[in-house]
Amino acid sequence: MSRLLSGTPVRSDGKLTVVSLAVEAGVKRYLLTHKFTDLKDEFYGKVQASKRAGDHTAGTDERIKDLEQSKKELEATLREQEEREAGLVRELHLLVLENEELRKKHGAITPIQRR
Repeated sequence: MSRLLSGTPVRSDGKLTVVSLAVEAGVKRYLLTHKFTDLKDEFYGKVQASKRAGDHTAGTDERIKDLEQSKKELEATLREQEEREAGLVRELHLLVLENEELRKKHGAITPIQRR
């Protein structure tokens, strides 16, 4: 409950719902809605109190948008790197083939000794 209220969920999506609370606690939702209703009521009471005290998620939406933008930029960079890698693999393959052709055509090559 405290992780959800503080905005630092470990297992759930972080929404202030009984479903997220159950996921965060690692229990089935029906246990909170039918068996441990006191915990559910306490949770919703704390949620309402935090909303009255001030929006606990202030800036969270903007942070999410910033992170999504960063993710898009990283994905674009990754695609560029993958394309570049594919090009380099093609070039390497062509050089290997060219090297094999030259070895067949000219035979073994001995390096020139330096003095």
